[in-house]
Amino acid sequence: MTVRLYGLSNCDQVRKARKWLEAEGIAFDFIDFRKAAFQPQAIQQWLTQTERNAIVNPASKGWKALSESEQAALMAQTDSDFSMALHQQPTLIKRPVLETEKGLVFRFKPEAYADVLKSIPTTWQRLHGLLFPSGDRPMTAATLSDHPALALAQKLIRIDSVTPDDKGAQPLIQSELAELGFKAETLQYQEVTNLWTVHSASGASDDAPVFVFAGHTDVVPTGPIDQWEHDPFSGLIDAQGWLHGRGSADMKSSVAAFVVACRRFIQNFPDYGGHIALLITSDEEGPAIHGTKAVVETLQQRGQRLDYCLVGEPTCSQQLGDVIKNGRRGSMTGEVRINGIQGHIAYPHLARNPVHELAPALSELVGTEWDQGNANFPPTSFQVSNLHAGTGATNVIPGHCDLMFNFRFSTEQTPQTLQEQVTKILDRHGLDYDVDWTVSGLPFETPKNGELVQAVSQAIETHTGHQPEHNTGGGTSDGRFIAQTGAQVLEFGPLNATIHKIDERVAAQDIIDLTEIYYQTLRNLFIGR
Repeated sequence: MTVRLYGLSNCDQVRKARKWLEAEGIAFDFIDFRKAAFQPQAIQQWLTQTERNAIVNPASKGWKALSESEQAALMAQTDSDFSMALHQQPTLIKRPVLETEKGLVFRFKPEAYADVLKSIPTTWQRLHGLLFPSGDRPMTAATLSDHPALALAQKLIRIDSVTPDDKGAQPLIQSELAELGFKAETLQYQEVTNLWTVHSASGASDDAPVFVFAGHTDVVPTGPIDQWEHDPFSGLIDAQGWLHGRGSADMKSSVAAFVVACRRFIQNFPDYGGHIALLITSDEEGPAIHGTKAVVETLQQRGQRLDYCLVGEPTCSQQLGDVIKNGRRGSMTGEVRINGIQGHIAYPHLARNPVHELAPALSELVGTEWDQGNANFPPTSFQVSNLHAGTGATNVIPGHCDLMFNFRFSTEQTPQTLQEQVTKILDRHGLDYDVDWTVSGLPFETPKNGELVQAVSQAIETHTGHQPEHNTGGGTSDGRFIAQTGAQVLEFGPLNATIHKIDERVAAQDIIDLTEIYYQTLRNLFIGR
């Protein structure tokens, strides 16, 4: 049964409803009234099940702001016009709206929710039914750990591999693949450990397709451990079917799913006719200099070709399979020092204040439209990240001002075009400056009609019924280094709602589903759809 919850993300009653559903282990889709997923057709569907008075919230400020004649006119409109009016002013709707095949519930009412949802299996029950269809095993966390991807994810989470220390996570991964004939190589660059391990099908030629699962074993620091509900390195699966721990979403669960999908695929199709590799680093969350970037450079020096790469970064927003990243924006940081003349603040004519001189130039930089993006990328953005000047004294004009900013840029730009535009603006304002540039990634895009995007999209749709959104937004990932080889690169992994947060977690069900999608992707690429 499909369960949908409609409302506004910042509404207290909506938050309570979402927490209640999550605590009960009920899978649901959340549709924000202000997002594109909310359409007037949803309201029209409600009108086939209930009266208008049940939908409209007479206590809302929007309703009270209408005169009696305006209220009457709204209620007298056709279903289509009424739906459109509420879609344009959703605060008129009683919220949240719980929509199920058994009916609608307006406002959060725990008793009504329990009644309408009582026949829907919880996440825990669905997991148990998937693992033990006959029902002959009790529902405990131990039974979930019998699933190989979940068991491996737990083991990986229990390793406190904070960047850049792998702490033995990569040897554990290789041990899971060794019996299949994967040939492993540890590539150590300074303090960073990288795993490059390859399996070749029997008789596969050197020019046969090469598919790579790319990921990382390093995690960000936990923050205050006493603020976590569970030990961040426990790998605990709770009674609601959540897998807890640092790296559970970003991205040890994906790595575990890689391994189990590969193992199952190779066992089922030993003559698949290609090469499957894993590229795992301990430096994705850090500087990302001696990790995937360095490995790719080594592979290119060897003449190693990469055809397809699936990066397991958490990409989904509301439910598994709703978003895949078929590209990313480029990232470039500029560090500018504006030179002035230090002096006494009471004698400005004897000094030159670099902050004052920077101000109009900075205003122009902030106000510049760098481009309008394109069909697949949002417009290039400019953001100031740091601005420093002064000695700390109240009576000293600073001798210099340091500005740091970042561009996230689309394929409409190159680092060179942006640098030239910035330089022209600084020169136009007559500044005395020095500038340093750091390009941490170039934009890339994998065609939507390419083999990899099609294989992953079809695997998602086959297993979940969702048609994923193709997206190029967000930050950077190690996919930017691999894309420079000419490989088709795509990112797909679990929900990103808790990544880098206190109490990071992921639904155990999603890891089981993710493993199946990765497996089906391999089938689609090598065996055929």
